[in-house]
Amino acid sequence: HGEIVHARTLRRVAHPVAAPPYACGVPGRGVMNPALMVTSARILLIPAVMALVLVDDPNGRYWAFGLYVLVAATDSLDGWLARSRGEVTVAGAFLDPLADKLLVTGALLCVVEVGEVSAWIVMVIVTREFAVTGLRLIAVSENLVIPASSIGKIKTLSQNVAVAWVI
Repeated sequence: HGEIVHARTLRRVAHPVAAPPYACGVPGRGVMNPALMVTSARILLIPAVMALVLVDDPNGRYWAFGLYVLVAATDSLDGWLARSRGEVTVAGAFLDPLADKLLVTGALLCVVEVGEVSAWIVMVIVTREFAVTGLRLIAVSENLVIPASSIGKIKTLSQNVAVAWVI
């Protein structure tokens, strides 16, 4: 125990990755840092995207599209802020992928509600997201690191393009 196996190379690393002893990973900065603020804003904007998809107004879809694209595009911003400022935190590592999943799931549920997409398609996508998240949780419990691959990043981009198009 105390070793981490990097899934990509399947090699053990003798030094464990430990959470910093302070709340957000940055001494003297309190609970929030800029990256966590961006992630939090992304999460807080998800209900607005959903409401704009569901509102009975032709312009609502245009606003929903624009807001969805904005929230999806800032996915890279929070990660870049955290890495460039040395403020990578456990909270951020948890909340960033959660924000992505909530955005996609929320938008997909709304387009099912308005009859634009069949529920079985959304179920396949959501099931895959739960399976990947579960696998990552199991890996963490075994001190394994499963980094996001370039294929996963391409999947996220294509999924966001598809969801925005349906909106």
